[in-house]
Amino acid sequence: MLTFTPVTQRDIARLRRYYKSCEYQLCEYSALVKLMWRSHLHPSWAEGAGCLIVRNFIDGQYCFDYPVPGPNGDEDAALTLIEDDCRERDIPLVLSVVPQDKAERLAARYPYFRFSSPRVWRDYIYAAEDLRDFAGRRYSGQRNHINKFRKLYPDAAFRPLGKSDLPLITQFFRDYEAVFTKASDSAKNELRCAEKMLRMTGSPHFLVGGMELDGRLLSVAMAERCGDTLQIHIEKALYGYEGVYPATVQAFAQEFAVDGVRWLTTPATRACAPRSSSTCPTTSARSCASTCSTSWSTSPRSPRLPPPA
Repeated sequence: MLTFTPVTQRDIARLRRYYKSCEYQLCEYSALVKLMWRSHLHPSWAEGAGCLIVRNFIDGQYCFDYPVPGPNGDEDAALTLIEDDCRERDIPLVLSVVPQDKAERLAARYPYFRFSSPRVWRDYIYAAEDLRDFAGRRYSGQRNHINKFRKLYPDAAFRPLGKSDLPLITQFFRDYEAVFTKASDSAKNELRCAEKMLRMTGSPHFLVGGMELDGRLLSVAMAERCGDTLQIHIEKALYGYEGVYPATVQAFAQEFAVDGVRWLTTPATRACAPRSSSTCPTTSARSCASTCSTSWSTSPRSPRLPPPA
């Protein structure tokens, strides 16, 4: 039986040993998502067969992420460990957030399974150069907004943020709360989670930056690099500064989507929390330009950016 440890902030370095080179290109395979949404996911982790094995507990049901291998990891052996653990605990085997390129392996391994792929749970993944440049007709709207922002606020500048900028970030959230209009509990919870995560600004595991004007932050964003994908988990911008959002997206990509980063995801095209289902936890499967949610169960918001081309 596997020994699982609940995910806490002190586990980030250990999780990042696996996630830093993970090529699944799915936001759920990241340390920040596990930490930010732990009240929803209830994630715990173990190591086996050279892989990171994560077990979540969502809506009263256990579900496992697909194993994340280390340098010498054996995915098949890790799946066997998960199967044995489920058998010993007498719980159903549910694999969630399954990368599409692993689907064929699972279909061969589990001849009987339940599969779902709700369209409403699909995410977008962008080529990094698209968000760095916003080139072509597809992004003409974003370019127009950025040009207007630069004309209205010529002294605004994007810069990386570090630990010494925590007072600025705290004040940003007070300014943001003053104009925050969403009344839903999920939106309020997301805002609280975002502020809590940004207290880790300065950590070597995460990338944080913001647009500053006259000593005040107009926007802030936080990301985590996983393989060749930059997962932007948090993006916030003050209302009333036209064009600040696309200007921040572009500047963040220009600053951080470098040194081999080929893909970039943004929270503008996601729900406020990791995906879940009333009957079965969901999974995500990457396609060429987007990711779609699926689930495997066995027994032993209008986006502010256009969809990628």
